Amino acid sequence: MAKKFHFRLQSVLDLKEFKQKLLMQDLADLLQELAQQEQKLAVLRSSLYKAKKDVRQALVADINSLKIKLFHEYIDYLYSSIAKQVKIIAGLKKDIAQKRDQIREAEKEKKVIAKMKDNQFIDYKKEISTKQQKDADERSVQKAASDKGGPFHGKFYSY
Repeated sequence: MAKKFHFRLQSVLDLKEFKQKLLMQDLADLLQELAQQEQKLAVLRSSLYKAKKDVRQALVADINSLKIKLFHEYIDYLYSSIAKQVKIIAGLKKDIAQKRDQIREAEKEKKVIAKMKDNQFIDYKKEISTKQQKDADERSVQKAASDKGGPFHGKFYSY
């Protein structure tokens, strides 16, 4: 019975696969966070649009200056919040790009080791095939040698 194939770097390959899965999970988390932050930005922009509309309506309705001042302060706050939100989103997009680069690098490392494993397995199969062929040849030679010592050794008969 031939020995079973064993890849010496299997634990390293497993570790690379595990690392890649963790990176993929991190990327998924970042993408989810990006979607949430983009939703917040959309809400802020919607609020800004509504606040500007309310100011225009208030100016037509001839309200007091204190209320208009509060509207403008609120609008300034929304602009500030939007700017902060845009920075947060830009940071998340940068983190996502870095995470994708890390995933590509991890994939390359895993492929190198997987290719080594494939090559070693091919070599293993060739070695086993060579051994089996050698054993078969040896048995054939032994059988032929035992047949030569039989009762009809060296004689040809025609029927």
